[in-house]
This record gives sequence, structure tokens and C-alpha cells, in this order.
Amino acid sequence: MVGICSVEDCGLEHKVKGFCQKHYDKAYRQTDERKGKDKARRQTDAYKAQVKAHKQTPEFKLKAKAYKQTDEYKKKAKAYKQTDEYKAREKKNAATPKRKAVAKANRDRPVNQAKRQEKRDRPEEKAKKNLNRLKPENIAKDKAHKQTPAYKEMEKKRTASPKNKATRKKRRQTPQGRAEAKARSIVEQSIRLKVLLAYSKRHSNSDIPCCACCGLTSHLDFLNIDHVLGKKQMDSIPELVAIGYSSELKYKKLINWIIEHDFPEGFQILCQNCNFAKGMKKNNNECPMKNKPH
Repeated sequence: MVGICSVEDCGLEHKVKGFCQKHYDKAYRQTDERKGKDKARRQTDAYKAQVKAHKQTPEFKLKAKAYKQTDEYKKKAKAYKQTDEYKAREKKNAATPKRKAVAKANRDRPVNQAKRQEKRDRPEEKAKKNLNRLKPENIAKDKAHKQTPAYKEMEKKRTASPKNKATRKKRRQTPQGRAEAKARSIVEQSIRLKVLLAYSKRHSNSDIPCCACCGLTSHLDFLNIDHVLGKKQMDSIPELVAIGYSSELKYKKLINWIIEHDFPEGFQILCQNCNFAKGMKKNNNECPMKNKPH
């Protein structure tokens, strides 16, 4: 009498240990012995070469391409890319010299550069970029980034490069460049006027910008923002240093810093003559005509 496989609804002839050949092989593959043999076989060069050769066949490539278009594959791939394991591996791979070189080569290809430029020039992309830039968190992040030594060094090299200088010079000579320069000048003058008015009102009780020493009001271009104690001496005032003052601040940055910190004490408005005379070493940080008619 021929035995039947013990698996329910199988109906095939019994071969080994109560199973048909099919179900015996399936059960055997789950044993530690079989798993160990399979693992060892997969580590052999012959097996790896066989798999590699199989993956190069047109049939396999066609089948793999079709599978990657299925919703099942896309769902699995998306879920896997969210795992910590994938992110850690991708981060590690991206830092390798080989991966960096490949990424750089791809970025530098003319066709990819043209695609990126075309995308940046789209009106919707420009609008999206402007909206992102105006988000409070991005403004704070950008401001912090610009304070880093690495950024300052990079920006210094970039602005000093011959290519950048030539580009800026060429742009300044265009109608648009001249219009932009004129607009910038108007904005800068209005910001400067705000500082002149604030300190003139505080020290001279004047509603128009004037010199705190001689009272000159003839022209805004004759007036300067003066450091009362001296530019470098003010580095030793803890209250000012605590809110970001430094004698290294350039003129435009100093004006913006003064406005940002609500016109702190330590500054006044002087004309060119009084400011120059006050700065001479022999005059001990004081205009020689102070409290005298001049």
C-alpha cells in the first residue's frame, strides 16, 4: 500500500519521514543544519559569481525592472528608507571618498548643471525659495551659519576671486545693476539718517542731524557716528560686548547693530572736523574746540 504525505490536502506519495519530497524539502530548509549549509554556500566565490552572472541576463533585468514599477515594491522601498538602519548606512556611504567623487562627477556634468539652472529659473521655484527663506527658523539658521568661521573664510575667498570681481563689475555696468546700486544707496542713506537723528535728538535735543560739538547742520555728508570713549576702548565695556559690540565692526554693520540694539549709549554725532581733531592722539580723545565757539 502506497503511503500518502502527512500534510493536509497534499495527496502526493509519501517519500521520507511521512512527507512527500516537496514537503520534506520545505521542512528541511527550516532546520539549523540546512540554514548553516545555505549560508556557507552563499559565501563562496562560485555562488557569488553565479548570482552576478544571473543578474546580468536580459530576462532578470526585465523582470527586476517590471517589479520595481509595482505598488508593492514602491511601498516596501519607501518604508525601508524610513528605517534607522537605512539612514545610518546611507550616511556612512555618502561620506566615503568614492561616493563623494561620484556625486561630484554627476553634479559637474553639463547636462545636470543645465537641468539645475533650468529648475532654479522657474517662477514657482523662485517663489518657493523666497517663502522658505522668510520662515523664522530659516532666518535664524542662516544668521547663525553666517557667523561661523568656515562661512566667513569661504565668503572672503569667493568675493576676492577674479571671476567674482569680474562678474560684479560687469553687473554694475548694466542698467539693472545701476538701478540696484541706486536703490541700495537710498536704503543705506535712510538707515544712516535714522541713526543720525536718534543721537542728535539725545545729545543735542535737535530734530535735525547735527554735530554734538559745534552744532553743524549744513550737510549730512559732513557728519559722522563717533565712539565717545574711542573705538577700541569701547571693547572693554562689558555691557556693549555682551550684546555684540566689537571694534572690528565695519561701518554698515555698525549702523545695523546700533539700530538692532535700540541705539545704545556710547555713541554721538560729530562733524568731520571735530571727529578728526578728537581722534588725534595729542588731544586725548576730545575736540580741542569743545565748549568754544567754532
